[in-house]
Amino acid sequence: MASCITELFGLDSEASYVLAFGFIRQLAVTMRSALNTKTKDAFLEVYCWQYINCLELWSKVLSAHNENSELRPLVYPVAQLLMGAVRLVPTPRYFPLRLRLLRSLISLSKATGYFMPVAPLLLEILQWSELSRKPQSGGRLPNLLLQLRVSKNLLRLSVLQEDVVATVMELLAAHLAQWSDHIAFPEVTHTTCVALRRFVKASAVERFRRMAKQMVDAIEKTAAQTRRRRDAVDFSPKDVGQVADFMEAGEKSKQPNPLRRLAADLEEKGRQRRALTAAEDVDVDESDGEDDDKDEEMASEADGPATEDSEDEKEPIEEYQDDVDAVSKARDTSGSNGFDWAAVNDSAEDELKAYEISDDDSDDGAGHPGHAAAVSVRNAKGKQPKRHEKKGKGSDKKRLRTSPAGKEADAFKKPKHGHQGKSKSAQKKGKGKR
Repeated sequence: MASCITELFGLDSEASYVLAFGFIRQLAVTMRSALNTKTKDAFLEVYCWQYINCLELWSKVLSAHNENSELRPLVYPVAQLLMGAVRLVPTPRYFPLRLRLLRSLISLSKATGYFMPVAPLLLEILQWSELSRKPQSGGRLPNLLLQLRVSKNLLRLSVLQEDVVATVMELLAAHLAQWSDHIAFPEVTHTTCVALRRFVKASAVERFRRMAKQMVDAIEKTAAQTRRRRDAVDFSPKDVGQVADFMEAGEKSKQPNPLRRLAADLEEKGRQRRALTAAEDVDVDESDGEDDDKDEEMASEADGPATEDSEDEKEPIEEYQDDVDAVSKARDTSGSNGFDWAAVNDSAEDELKAYEISDDDSDDGAGHPGHAAAVSVRNAKGKQPKRHEKKGKGSDKKRLRTSPAGKEADAFKKPKHGHQGKSKSAQKKGKGKR
Protein backbone atom coordinates (compact mmCIF):
# COMPACT_ATOMS: atom_id res chain seq x y z
CA MET A 1 0.00 0.00 0.00
CA ALA A 2 2.86 2.39 0.80
CA SER A 3 4.30 1.85 -2.70
CA CYS A 4 0.91 2.58 -4.30
CA ILE A 5 0.47 5.81 -2.34
CA THR A 6 4.03 6.85 -3.22
CA GLU A 7 3.30 6.40 -6.92
CA LEU A 8 -0.07 8.21 -6.70
CA PHE A 9 1.47 11.29 -5.09
CA GLY A 10 3.86 11.55 -8.00
CA LEU A 11 1.13 11.97 -10.63
CA ASP A 12 -0.15 15.46 -9.83
CA SER A 13 2.19 17.72 -7.89
CA GLU A 14 -0.30 20.46 -6.95
CA ALA A 15 -3.03 18.09 -5.74
CA SER A 16 -0.46 15.96 -3.97
CA TYR A 17 0.87 18.97 -2.06
CA VAL A 18 -2.62 19.97 -0.86
CA LEU A 19 -3.43 16.46 0.36
CA ALA A 20 0.00 15.88 1.89
CA PHE A 21 -0.06 19.24 3.67
CA GLY A 22 -3.43 18.44 5.27
CA PHE A 23 -2.36 15.01 6.49
CA ILE A 24 0.99 16.23 7.81
CA ARG A 25 -0.79 19.07 9.60
CA GLN A 26 -2.99 16.53 11.42
CA LEU A 27 0.12 14.69 12.55
CA ALA A 28 1.61 17.97 13.77
CA VAL A 29 -1.55 18.80 15.76
CA THR A 30 -1.38 15.40 17.48
CA MET A 31 2.28 15.95 18.30
CA ARG A 32 1.63 19.43 19.69
CA SER A 33 -1.18 18.08 21.87
CA ALA A 34 1.13 15.43 23.31
CA LEU A 35 3.87 17.98 24.01
CA ASN A 36 1.46 20.40 25.74
CA THR A 37 -0.69 18.03 27.80
CA LYS A 38 2.04 15.46 28.62
CA THR A 39 -0.46 12.79 29.63
CA LYS A 40 -0.32 9.04 29.06
CA ASP A 41 -3.23 9.05 26.62
CA ALA A 42 -1.66 11.86 24.61
CA PHE A 43 1.66 10.01 24.41
CA LEU A 44 -0.07 6.82 23.29
CA GLU A 45 -1.68 8.71 20.42
CA VAL A 46 1.82 9.32 19.09
CA TYR A 47 3.49 6.09 20.15
CA CYS A 48 1.18 3.80 18.23
CA TRP A 49 1.51 1.92 14.96
CA GLN A 50 -0.92 4.19 13.14
CA TYR A 51 1.09 7.35 13.83
CA ILE A 52 4.48 5.70 13.25
CA ASN A 53 3.36 4.19 9.94
CA CYS A 54 2.09 7.60 8.79
CA LEU A 55 5.46 9.20 9.54
CA GLU A 56 7.29 6.45 7.66
CA LEU A 57 4.87 6.76 4.74
CA TRP A 58 5.44 10.49 4.27
CA SER A 59 9.16 9.99 4.65
CA LYS A 60 9.05 7.47 1.78
CA VAL A 61 6.86 9.74 -0.35
CA LEU A 62 9.19 12.73 0.05
CA SER A 63 12.28 10.56 -0.48
CA ALA A 64 10.87 9.15 -3.72
CA HIS A 65 9.89 12.60 -5.05
CA ASN A 66 12.81 14.60 -3.67
CA GLU A 67 13.26 16.44 -6.97
CA ASN A 68 9.66 17.63 -7.01
CA SER A 69 9.69 21.33 -6.21
CA GLU A 70 6.07 21.24 -5.01
CA LEU A 71 6.63 18.57 -2.37
CA ARG A 72 10.13 19.61 -1.33
CA PRO A 73 8.92 22.24 1.23
CA LEU A 74 7.26 19.43 3.21
CA VAL A 75 10.60 17.82 4.04
CA TYR A 76 11.23 20.19 6.95
CA PRO A 77 7.93 19.55 8.85
CA VAL A 78 8.22 15.80 8.36
CA ALA A 79 11.80 15.85 9.69
CA GLN A 80 10.63 17.90 12.69
CA LEU A 81 7.87 15.39 13.39
CA LEU A 82 10.33 12.48 13.21
CA MET A 83 12.76 14.13 15.64
CA GLY A 84 9.91 15.19 17.92
CA ALA A 85 8.58 11.64 18.11
CA VAL A 86 12.07 10.35 18.93
CA ARG A 87 12.46 12.80 21.83
CA LEU A 88 8.89 12.60 23.12
CA VAL A 89 9.44 9.77 25.65
CA PRO A 90 13.21 9.14 25.81
CA THR A 91 13.07 5.91 27.82
CA PRO A 92 14.95 2.67 27.08
CA ARG A 93 11.74 0.70 26.65
CA TYR A 94 11.03 2.61 23.41
CA PHE A 95 14.41 1.91 21.81
CA PRO A 96 12.84 -0.10 18.94
CA LEU A 97 10.57 2.83 18.09
CA ARG A 98 13.40 5.37 18.26
CA LEU A 99 15.70 3.31 16.07
CA ARG A 100 12.89 2.80 13.58
CA LEU A 101 12.25 6.54 13.27
CA LEU A 102 15.95 7.37 13.09
CA ARG A 103 16.31 4.94 10.20
CA SER A 104 13.55 6.82 8.33
CA LEU A 105 15.22 10.13 9.15
CA ILE A 106 18.55 8.94 7.70
CA SER A 107 16.83 7.71 4.53
CA LEU A 108 15.09 11.07 4.12
CA SER A 109 18.39 12.89 4.63
CA LYS A 110 20.14 10.77 1.99
CA ALA A 111 17.38 11.26 -0.56
CA THR A 112 16.97 15.02 -0.13
CA GLY A 113 20.58 15.95 0.65
CA TYR A 114 19.59 17.93 3.74
CA PHE A 115 21.74 17.62 6.84
CA MET A 116 19.74 16.35 9.82
CA PRO A 117 21.23 16.05 13.34
CA VAL A 118 20.89 12.29 13.73
CA ALA A 119 24.19 11.66 15.55
CA PRO A 120 23.15 13.30 18.87
CA LEU A 121 19.95 11.23 18.92
CA LEU A 122 21.92 8.02 18.40
CA LEU A 123 24.56 8.91 20.98
CA GLU A 124 21.83 9.44 23.59
CA ILE A 125 21.09 5.71 23.39
CA LEU A 126 24.72 4.88 24.19
CA GLN A 127 24.40 6.88 27.41
CA TRP A 128 21.95 4.30 28.75
CA SER A 129 23.03 3.29 32.26
CA GLU A 130 22.51 -0.45 31.69
CA LEU A 131 25.29 -0.47 29.09
CA SER A 132 27.84 0.36 31.81
CA ARG A 133 26.93 -2.82 33.75
CA LYS A 134 27.41 -6.46 33.02
CA PRO A 135 24.30 -7.76 31.21
CA GLN A 136 22.39 -10.92 32.03
CA SER A 137 22.96 -13.94 29.85
CA GLY A 138 20.27 -16.11 28.27
CA GLY A 139 16.94 -15.22 26.78
CA ARG A 140 15.71 -14.94 23.21
CA LEU A 141 15.69 -11.77 21.15
CA PRO A 142 12.32 -10.91 19.61
CA ASN A 143 11.96 -9.30 16.21
CA LEU A 144 12.35 -5.62 17.08
CA LEU A 145 11.01 -4.59 13.68
CA LEU A 146 7.58 -5.80 14.87
CA GLN A 147 7.67 -4.05 18.23
CA LEU A 148 7.58 -0.47 19.44
CA ARG A 149 8.32 -1.20 23.10
CA VAL A 150 10.12 -3.92 25.04
CA SER A 151 9.75 -5.13 28.61
CA LYS A 152 12.03 -4.14 31.48
CA ASN A 153 13.29 -7.69 31.94
CA LEU A 154 14.31 -7.87 28.30
CA LEU A 155 16.38 -4.69 28.62
CA ARG A 156 18.77 -6.44 31.01
CA LEU A 157 19.56 -9.28 28.61
CA SER A 158 22.80 -9.31 26.68
CA VAL A 159 21.10 -10.27 23.39
CA LEU A 160 19.00 -7.09 23.37
CA GLN A 161 21.83 -4.80 24.45
CA GLU A 162 24.11 -6.21 21.79
CA ASP A 163 21.46 -5.74 19.11
CA VAL A 164 20.77 -2.16 20.24
CA VAL A 165 24.45 -1.20 20.25
CA ALA A 166 25.04 -2.87 16.87
CA THR A 167 22.05 -1.05 15.36
CA VAL A 168 23.23 2.28 16.77
CA MET A 169 26.68 1.77 15.24
CA GLU A 170 25.13 0.76 11.92
CA LEU A 171 22.92 3.85 11.73
CA LEU A 172 25.68 6.15 12.97
CA ALA A 173 28.06 4.85 10.29
CA ALA A 174 25.38 5.25 7.62
CA HIS A 175 24.68 8.82 8.70
CA LEU A 176 28.32 9.90 8.89
CA ALA A 177 29.26 8.10 5.67
CA GLN A 178 26.80 10.35 3.84
CA TRP A 179 28.88 13.39 4.84
CA SER A 180 32.30 11.74 4.82
CA ASP A 181 33.29 13.63 1.66
CA HIS A 182 32.09 16.98 2.94
CA ILE A 183 34.68 19.65 3.42
CA ALA A 184 33.55 20.20 7.03
CA PHE A 185 33.58 16.53 8.00
CA PRO A 186 36.38 16.82 10.63
CA GLU A 187 34.46 19.50 12.51
CA VAL A 188 31.13 17.69 12.22
CA THR A 189 32.46 14.45 13.72
CA HIS A 190 34.52 15.94 16.57
CA THR A 191 31.77 15.70 19.20
CA THR A 192 30.85 12.23 17.96
CA CYS A 193 34.37 10.93 18.57
CA VAL A 194 34.39 12.45 22.06
CA ALA A 195 31.11 10.72 22.95
CA LEU A 196 32.31 7.38 21.56
CA ARG A 197 35.54 7.53 23.58
CA ARG A 198 33.49 8.24 26.68
CA PHE A 199 31.35 5.22 25.91
CA VAL A 200 34.46 3.03 25.54
CA LYS A 201 35.60 3.98 29.04
CA ALA A 202 32.18 3.48 30.66
CA SER A 203 31.15 0.23 29.00
CA ALA A 204 31.76 -3.06 30.82
CA VAL A 205 31.38 -5.29 27.75
CA GLU A 206 34.38 -5.92 25.54
CA ARG A 207 32.27 -6.36 22.37
CA PHE A 208 30.73 -2.91 22.81
CA ARG A 209 34.11 -1.29 23.38
CA ARG A 210 35.52 -3.01 20.30
CA MET A 211 32.67 -1.76 18.09
CA ALA A 212 33.06 1.81 19.39
CA LYS A 213 36.83 1.78 18.87
CA GLN A 214 36.35 0.52 15.31
CA MET A 215 33.97 3.40 14.64
CA VAL A 216 36.36 5.99 16.11
CA ASP A 217 39.27 4.67 14.03
CA ALA A 218 37.24 4.85 10.81
CA ILE A 219 36.08 8.40 11.59
CA GLU A 220 39.58 9.61 12.43
CA LYS A 221 41.10 8.08 9.30
CA THR A 222 38.41 9.62 7.09
CA ALA A 223 38.82 13.00 8.82
CA ALA A 224 42.58 12.83 8.26
CA GLN A 225 42.05 12.22 4.52
CA THR A 226 39.68 15.17 4.33
CA ARG A 227 42.21 17.42 6.07
CA ARG A 228 44.96 16.43 3.63
CA ARG A 229 42.75 17.16 0.64
CA ARG A 230 41.58 20.40 2.20
CA ASP A 231 45.13 21.58 2.84
CA ALA A 232 45.93 21.15 -0.86
CA VAL A 233 43.27 23.62 -2.12
CA ASP A 234 43.60 27.40 -2.41
CA PHE A 235 39.95 28.51 -2.13
CA SER A 236 38.03 29.67 0.95
CA PRO A 237 34.66 28.51 2.32
CA LYS A 238 32.92 31.46 0.68
CA ASP A 239 33.62 29.98 -2.75
CA VAL A 240 30.51 27.83 -2.89
CA GLY A 241 31.08 26.53 -6.39
CA GLN A 242 34.57 25.29 -5.69
CA VAL A 243 33.44 23.73 -2.41
CA ALA A 244 30.75 21.77 -4.28
CA ASP A 245 33.33 20.55 -6.79
CA PHE A 246 35.56 19.46 -3.89
CA MET A 247 32.80 17.29 -2.39
CA GLU A 248 31.77 15.90 -5.76
CA ALA A 249 35.31 14.81 -6.49
CA GLY A 250 35.39 12.90 -3.21
CA GLU A 251 32.14 11.11 -3.98
CA LYS A 252 33.35 10.04 -7.43
CA SER A 253 36.57 8.63 -6.05
CA LYS A 254 37.10 5.00 -7.05
CA GLN A 255 38.48 4.04 -3.66
CA PRO A 256 35.93 4.64 -0.88
CA ASN A 257 37.08 6.11 2.39
CA PRO A 258 37.35 3.94 5.56
CA LEU A 259 34.04 5.15 6.95
CA ARG A 260 32.14 4.20 3.80
CA ARG A 261 33.66 0.71 3.87
CA LEU A 262 32.74 0.31 7.52
CA ALA A 263 29.19 1.51 6.84
CA ALA A 264 28.74 -1.01 4.02
CA ASP A 265 30.11 -3.80 6.21
CA LEU A 266 27.83 -2.93 9.16
CA GLU A 267 24.82 -2.63 6.88
CA GLU A 268 25.38 -6.13 5.52
CA LYS A 269 25.85 -7.57 9.00
CA GLY A 270 22.71 -5.82 10.19
CA ARG A 271 20.69 -7.22 7.29
CA GLN A 272 21.88 -10.73 8.09
CA ARG A 273 21.19 -10.28 11.79
CA ARG A 274 17.63 -9.10 11.21
CA ALA A 275 16.93 -11.90 8.76
CA LEU A 276 18.22 -14.48 11.24
CA THR A 277 16.13 -13.00 14.04
CA ALA A 278 13.00 -13.03 11.90
CA ALA A 279 13.59 -16.66 10.88
CA GLU A 280 14.17 -17.77 14.48
CA ASP A 281 11.10 -15.90 15.63
CA VAL A 282 8.88 -17.68 13.10
CA ASP A 283 10.32 -21.13 13.87
CA VAL A 284 10.00 -20.71 17.62
CA ASP A 285 6.45 -19.45 17.38
CA GLU A 286 5.37 -22.44 15.27
CA SER A 287 7.00 -24.95 17.61
CA ASP A 288 5.52 -23.26 20.65
CA GLY A 289 2.08 -23.43 19.11
CA GLU A 290 2.45 -27.14 18.35
CA ASP A 291 3.71 -27.83 21.86
CA ASP A 292 0.80 -25.94 23.38
CA ASP A 293 -1.69 -27.95 21.30
CA LYS A 294 -0.06 -31.21 22.34
CA ASP A 295 -0.10 -30.19 26.00
CA GLU A 296 -3.79 -29.32 25.80
CA GLU A 297 -4.61 -32.66 24.16
CA MET A 298 -2.63 -34.60 26.76
CA ALA A 299 -4.30 -32.68 29.59
CA SER A 300 -7.77 -33.32 28.17
CA GLU A 301 -7.04 -37.06 27.77
CA ALA A 302 -5.70 -37.31 31.31
CA ASP A 303 -8.61 -35.46 32.89
CA GLY A 304 -11.28 -37.29 30.86
CA PRO A 305 -14.68 -35.88 29.95
CA ALA A 306 -16.10 -33.40 32.40
CA THR A 307 -19.30 -34.48 34.21
CA GLU A 308 -21.89 -32.60 36.17
CA ASP A 309 -21.66 -35.01 39.13
CA SER A 310 -18.26 -33.64 40.14
CA GLU A 311 -19.80 -30.46 41.55
CA ASP A 312 -22.57 -32.38 43.34
CA GLU A 313 -20.08 -34.65 45.07
CA LYS A 314 -18.46 -31.71 46.86
CA GLU A 315 -21.58 -30.79 48.86
CA PRO A 316 -21.95 -34.01 50.96
CA ILE A 317 -18.22 -34.02 51.62
CA GLU A 318 -18.46 -30.49 53.03
CA GLU A 319 -21.44 -31.52 55.18
CA TYR A 320 -19.51 -34.50 56.48
CA GLN A 321 -16.60 -32.22 57.32
CA ASP A 322 -19.00 -30.09 59.39
CA ASP A 323 -19.99 -33.20 61.34
CA VAL A 324 -16.36 -34.02 62.05
CA ASP A 325 -15.81 -30.43 63.24
CA ALA A 326 -18.81 -30.72 65.55
CA VAL A 327 -17.35 -33.88 67.08
CA SER A 328 -14.03 -32.13 67.62
CA LYS A 329 -15.77 -29.20 69.29
CA ALA A 330 -17.66 -31.54 71.61
CA ARG A 331 -14.39 -33.27 72.55
CA ASP A 332 -12.83 -29.97 73.58
CA THR A 333 -15.78 -28.96 75.75
CA SER A 334 -16.33 -32.36 77.37
CA GLY A 335 -13.36 -32.36 79.70
CA SER A 336 -12.43 -35.63 81.42
CA ASN A 337 -15.72 -37.53 81.25
CA GLY A 338 -14.17 -40.91 80.54
CA PHE A 339 -15.06 -40.90 76.82
CA ASP A 340 -12.33 -41.52 74.26
CA TRP A 341 -13.06 -38.92 71.60
CA ALA A 342 -9.80 -39.61 69.79
CA ALA A 343 -11.13 -42.99 68.67
CA VAL A 344 -14.30 -41.35 67.41
CA ASN A 345 -12.31 -38.77 65.44
CA ASP A 346 -10.10 -41.44 63.89
CA SER A 347 -13.13 -43.49 62.91
CA ALA A 348 -14.89 -40.45 61.48
CA GLU A 349 -11.84 -39.45 59.47
CA ASP A 350 -11.60 -43.00 58.09
CA GLU A 351 -15.23 -42.76 57.03
CA LEU A 352 -14.50 -39.42 55.36
CA LYS A 353 -11.64 -40.92 53.35
CA ALA A 354 -13.75 -43.91 52.38
CA TYR A 355 -16.51 -41.60 51.21
CA GLU A 356 -14.16 -39.48 49.13
CA ILE A 357 -12.62 -42.53 47.44
CA SER A 358 -15.95 -44.22 46.62
CA ASP A 359 -17.45 -43.31 43.26
CA ASP A 360 -21.06 -44.53 43.65
CA ASP A 361 -23.31 -42.66 46.11
CA SER A 362 -26.62 -44.24 47.16
CA ASP A 363 -29.72 -42.14 47.55
CA ASP A 364 -30.85 -43.73 50.82
CA GLY A 365 -29.93 -42.51 54.29
CA ALA A 366 -27.10 -45.02 54.70
CA GLY A 367 -25.05 -43.27 52.02
CA HIS A 368 -25.27 -39.81 53.62
CA PRO A 369 -22.11 -38.62 55.35
CA GLY A 370 -24.03 -37.57 58.45
CA HIS A 371 -25.29 -41.15 58.78
CA ALA A 372 -21.68 -42.39 58.40
CA ALA A 373 -20.57 -40.13 61.28
CA ALA A 374 -23.38 -41.42 63.49
CA VAL A 375 -22.46 -45.01 62.66
CA SER A 376 -18.85 -44.25 63.53
CA VAL A 377 -19.88 -42.91 66.93
CA ARG A 378 -22.09 -45.95 67.67
CA ASN A 379 -19.42 -48.43 66.57
CA ALA A 380 -16.87 -47.14 69.08
CA LYS A 381 -17.63 -50.07 71.46
CA GLY A 382 -16.17 -50.12 74.91
CA LYS A 383 -15.44 -46.43 74.78
CA GLN A 384 -18.83 -45.05 75.86
CA PRO A 385 -20.08 -44.77 79.46
CA LYS A 386 -22.31 -47.58 80.77
CA ARG A 387 -25.38 -45.39 80.94
CA HIS A 388 -25.22 -45.10 77.15
CA GLU A 389 -25.62 -48.88 76.71
CA LYS A 390 -29.25 -48.91 77.90
CA LYS A 391 -31.71 -49.92 75.27
CA GLY A 392 -35.40 -49.40 75.01
CA LYS A 393 -37.81 -46.60 74.49
CA GLY A 394 -36.19 -43.18 74.68
CA SER A 395 -32.67 -44.56 75.03
CA ASP A 396 -31.46 -42.54 72.04
CA LYS A 397 -32.80 -39.30 73.48
CA LYS A 398 -31.23 -40.03 76.86
CA ARG A 399 -27.89 -40.89 75.30
CA LEU A 400 -27.97 -37.66 73.32
CA ARG A 401 -28.78 -35.54 76.36
CA THR A 402 -26.05 -37.08 78.52
CA SER A 403 -23.39 -36.34 75.91
CA PRO A 404 -21.60 -32.97 75.97
CA ALA A 405 -23.07 -32.05 72.59
CA GLY A 406 -26.55 -32.85 73.92
CA LYS A 407 -25.99 -30.70 76.97
CA GLU A 408 -25.01 -27.77 74.76
CA ALA A 409 -28.13 -28.34 72.66
CA ASP A 410 -30.37 -28.41 75.80
CA ALA A 411 -28.88 -25.13 76.95
CA PHE A 412 -30.38 -23.36 73.95
CA LYS A 413 -33.87 -24.88 74.41
CA LYS A 414 -36.62 -22.61 75.66
CA PRO A 415 -37.50 -23.52 79.29
CA LYS A 416 -41.06 -24.33 80.31
CA HIS A 417 -43.32 -21.64 81.78
CA GLY A 418 -43.13 -21.15 85.53
CA HIS A 419 -39.88 -23.08 86.04
CA GLN A 420 -37.31 -21.02 84.22
CA GLY A 421 -33.75 -21.71 85.31
CA LYS A 422 -34.71 -24.15 88.19
CA SER A 423 -33.82 -27.78 88.72
CA LYS A 424 -36.30 -30.54 89.75
CA SER A 425 -35.26 -30.44 93.42
CA ALA A 426 -35.77 -26.69 93.51
CA GLN A 427 -39.18 -27.10 91.90
CA LYS A 428 -40.26 -29.70 94.57
CA LYS A 429 -39.15 -27.36 97.38
CA GLY A 430 -41.17 -24.58 95.82
CA LYS A 431 -44.30 -26.77 95.76
CA GLY A 432 -43.83 -27.72 99.42
CA LYS A 433 -43.65 -24.13 100.53
CA ARG A 434 -46.88 -23.35 98.76
